[in-house]
Formats: sequence, C-alpha cells, structure tokens
Amino acid sequence: MVKWTDVLIVMEQKLAGGKPRPFDLAWLTFDEARKTAGSKKELRRAVLVGIKQKKRMVNIAPYGLPNQIISVHWDLILWINDKPTS
Repeated sequence: MVKWTDVLIVMEQKLAGGKPRPFDLAWLTFDEARKTAGSKKELRRAVLVGIKQKKRMVNIAPYGLPNQIISVHWDLILWINDKPTS
C-alpha cells in the first residue's frame, strides 16, 4: 500500500523538461451536498494541477489538457499507478 506522502511524491514528479510526469489514478466520487457516494473513476496519464491542503483536495487534469481540471478528495483515491493507497 502507498501512503499519502508517497502518493504526493508521485504526483509532483517532473519530466526532464520540467513538465509534470503523468500518472494513472483511480478514485471514488462523492456528492457533498447530498452526502451520497457516486462511482469509481479512472484517469490514465493524469497530471497534478494543484493541491488544496485545508480541504484535502487535489486538482488533476488529463495530460495535455490543463484546462479540464478534476477535483479529487485525497481520502477517496483508491490507487495510483496500479498500487493501492492507504
């Protein structure tokens, strides 16, 4: 199992040219207003856009599409690069 600090290290890695290194991610969705769980989502070749520490959220986007931001609560991340998280 991968700890949150290790997940963050994987997400923050850069390629030689300084661009973000893509990673694969799976997470569960959650509707905060309705307090209901959604479904399992996966994104292959995602990149980290930003982190909101107080809300425990990470913003990711598909590689090459930085304007299509997806917010994911870090407690709902199931796996990163085919390794389960804890």
